[in-house]
Amino acid sequence: MGGVARRTTQINVERERAEHILLLDAGDSCISGLEQTPVVRAELVIKAMNRLGYQAMALGMGEFSLNLPTLQRLMRRARFALLAANLVDAEGRPVAKLYLIREIGGHRLAVIGVTTPDILCLRGMKPGELRVLDSTRRPAATSGTSSSRRM
Repeated sequence: MGGVARRTTQINVERERAEHILLLDAGDSCISGLEQTPVVRAELVIKAMNRLGYQAMALGMGEFSLNLPTLQRLMRRARFALLAANLVDAEGRPVAKLYLIREIGGHRLAVIGVTTPDILCLRGMKPGELRVLDSTRRPAATSGTSSSRRM
């Protein structure tokens, strides 16, 4: 996991420079690298991101390449928000949190994650298991998260 060491160094440099940091990931982090099997790699990445204090990660194609049940198990281990505002399951329920709201330096910030519709083409994805919403529709149940925890 050489990438984690480099990432840790850069995050620590930025934390030294700035009073307020919002640590985010754009997704596809759980599958890069060939050192371990994809599931083991994803477990190690989630563990490292927990330790580094990430606030949120958008779900990318890489995370969905693990298959939905495995991804859901990993999502329960994350101590940060996993975001996918445009994905619902077969029953129309959001697959992940829709958004995250944080107050940092006296400013309220909203973070959303949007996942590519290309996930529906992944091998192992069952037909109808997920649906990608277009930009004009909202899921029936909203489940964002808010925290006033100090950053």
